[in-house]
Amino acid sequence: MSVERKYPDAPNAEADTTVRSEIIVEVGAEGGSLTIQGKHRSDTGWRFRMVRNEVALSENCIDDSEPNDTADFLEHTDYLDSLSEAFKLLDKYPYWIELFIVEVHPEFVEQVLAEVRSRGKASVESRWRDALKRKRTESEISRCEGDAAVVSESNEHEPNFDDSIPNSSTVQEHAPSEMNAPPSAVGRLLHELSWEGNARKYRRGGPGLENVLTAEVFQALDFLPRTEFLGRIIRSAEGGNPATLKLLAEQVEELTFSFLPGDIDLASDPPKGKGRLHLQPDGTLQSPLVYCMLEAKRIKAGAFQPGQLAREYLAVIQEAGKRPGLLLLVLPAPPPVSVSRCGRMALHEAVANWLPGVADRADAEYSLGDLYSTIDSTLAYTTWRRVYEEVDCARREFSSPDPSVERSVNRLAASVLTAINWHT
Repeated sequence: MSVERKYPDAPNAEADTTVRSEIIVEVGAEGGSLTIQGKHRSDTGWRFRMVRNEVALSENCIDDSEPNDTADFLEHTDYLDSLSEAFKLLDKYPYWIELFIVEVHPEFVEQVLAEVRSRGKASVESRWRDALKRKRTESEISRCEGDAAVVSESNEHEPNFDDSIPNSSTVQEHAPSEMNAPPSAVGRLLHELSWEGNARKYRRGGPGLENVLTAEVFQALDFLPRTEFLGRIIRSAEGGNPATLKLLAEQVEELTFSFLPGDIDLASDPPKGKGRLHLQPDGTLQSPLVYCMLEAKRIKAGAFQPGQLAREYLAVIQEAGKRPGLLLLVLPAPPPVSVSRCGRMALHEAVANWLPGVADRADAEYSLGDLYSTIDSTLAYTTWRRVYEEVDCARREFSSPDPSVERSVNRLAASVLTAINWHT
């Protein structure tokens, strides 16, 4: 059966929103998942379809103003009467039995295992059984912890030693913002990972993954003497307004660095039928006089999504207010940059081509002429190799009369060099 792209479902029994779609089996890997979904109706029984979801590859930066943007990332088939027929659709991806096991519907465990057994060796079925057993155990533990939390919250809270620190039972989990995000880069990285369904890609420390690389490098740069290290990197950046880069470098000791600071909304109330217009920066560098957004790409091959740089550029304009704004890109190589399904583009082109659609959906009203005129002065870039070279030079030139300080600086600088080499 051919895979059809239909969003939303055509009006039929399966599109009935009163019938909830349930996950029968879901497997995943870095960047996406394969799922068999089912719907149960009293008159027709169970019906099943196969879904391929690789939206994670879009890095949440697809331009929703272009409806075809998600077509290559999200597909599903028609519903089928037979679960076995649905599994045959999964065989388009013959490696699916080797993927990370995300979820199996408790009513279909044995049927799913029978399908796995028919396609793989006994060791594959054993892996599935072990994974499902662990998930049941984890679910039972979580349920017990949840019950205990309810009992705990019904009791009187113990007094805090510091009344300015909220009791942990009152803190609600949600996406991080500047007000509630973990204070450290490692904490924010872990919070970000907690929303992902596949932790296996982080084995061996997540080599090549941009969030891991960015956390390792920029946390160390935050701790190193800023004028000598981070300021040097800013001063060496290409493009952008030289005066703004110079001002940011001069204020580097006073700036606030925030890694994964949380979502920025460009449209708080999007039109009907349109998704949120938002993004999550890799980081921000803010001084009293300059607002700088950080966008870091991994060293290995990668691409910007269509509209991603236009969103980030507009977010810089919005967040900077009356201050000069910068969008500082850390790239694997100098421009032109790769844009998914669009080839390589100059930075100006990668912003300008999608700017009208993004600006039209934003809450604020902008003059396109004004926006086009400040693209080049707002976008600056460096490369990971340049970061490596500047840190290495700064490490060699740094000296202190205190041997302990000098050795500490050398250790931190070496951690930056090691991280860049390791992720290359």
